[in-house]
Amino acid sequence: MSQVAKNFPPESFGLPPPPLSDNKPVLRGIWQGGVSYWKDTVSGKVATQYTPQQTRQEVVFNDVHSILYWLNKNDPQGPPPADPTGSQFPYWEYAVARWFKTYQAAHPEFHPAANENIPTATDDVHVPANFPRVSIISPIAGSLIDPNSLLSVRLNEVGRFPALKTEVYLNGKYVMTSQADPLDSRSFLPMLETCRPLTPFPSLCSTVSMIPSQPRLLSPRRCRPQLLALTPVKASERY
Repeated sequence: MSQVAKNFPPESFGLPPPPLSDNKPVLRGIWQGGVSYWKDTVSGKVATQYTPQQTRQEVVFNDVHSILYWLNKNDPQGPPPADPTGSQFPYWEYAVARWFKTYQAAHPEFHPAANENIPTATDDVHVPANFPRVSIISPIAGSLIDPNSLLSVRLNEVGRFPALKTEVYLNGKYVMTSQADPLDSRSFLPMLETCRPLTPFPSLCSTVSMIPSQPRLLSPRRCRPQLLALTPVKASERY
């Protein structure tokens, strides 16, 4: 095989597609049940499109069955069968039921769900009205940054939750953290290797931790700040 392969150009496999996060639990290796929903860990309510990935938690209703109970073998990603019976279903279900009886004896804290009704209350913490509005006061957008002079970073933030800390990055490299006064970082001296010589406009990135949302400010080349993303910080982390 190795000798024949020399006559052909090298080939490699491409990256596999990411797993489907909205697929059925049983198709994602979850055996505890076939019905689930995503909860926001901060509000304790059903997650929405505004809920950050870091605070999303899947809640599965405990209802153990064989895989044939939850899906149609001819349409695995379609709706579950209305009448999960078939020539093989009783045998699969019997084997799973026997195993589960042993498992439950060893794990008495595992209880089947009384119902599988998904709550209707949705995340009311991560909503647009609570999003912080952050802007960079200093350095001024488009200004030259001298790597041999002290640079002071000042931010302005308006929102429901106060800032906790500021992390300053220069050209993607960590510089400092400010917690005493998150919106007014101490001055620092940009290193030549950090500022990339011959590049008069190094990028400035400042991360401001919020409760429970953490905005990330990215100032690309020429210091033009813009709000890049929101990531969560639990309220308990404030103290």
